[in-house]
Amino acid sequence: MRAARIFVLGLLSIAVLATAAPASAEAAAYRKYVACGTSGKANPSHDCPVRRAASGNVGAFFRSNNNDVVYKVCVKFPGASAPRCAGGQEAKKGKLYVNPITSDQIGRHKVTWFVKGQRVGIWFFRLR
Repeated sequence: MRAARIFVLGLLSIAVLATAAPASAEAAAYRKYVACGTSGKANPSHDCPVRRAASGNVGAFFRSNNNDVVYKVCVKFPGASAPRCAGGQEAKKGKLYVNPITSDQIGRHKVTWFVKGQRVGIWFFRLR
């Protein structure tokens, strides 16, 4: 009986590891983040001054590491019922792209990236 439990626990452990591997591989396929600037040298951030965003100087960055892809980026603004999206964004393998975000709304914003209809990333940032 004890050997059967150990065997079942071993199988469950393998199943958990097998399902976790594709998620991490998928995450490595894309680089996505928000920065308080639109230059490729801007550092990822979760907190930006509203004056930067109001002038379009907050960027949603995206890079595909493995293939050329078409992606969609959506931003849900504070208090909004639905996000605003920019679809049909072409990304060549290895090149960093930026979509400027213009907002003067204080609070938490949610940025989501999609490739082939599948969500590949989420980033929250706050304007203060």
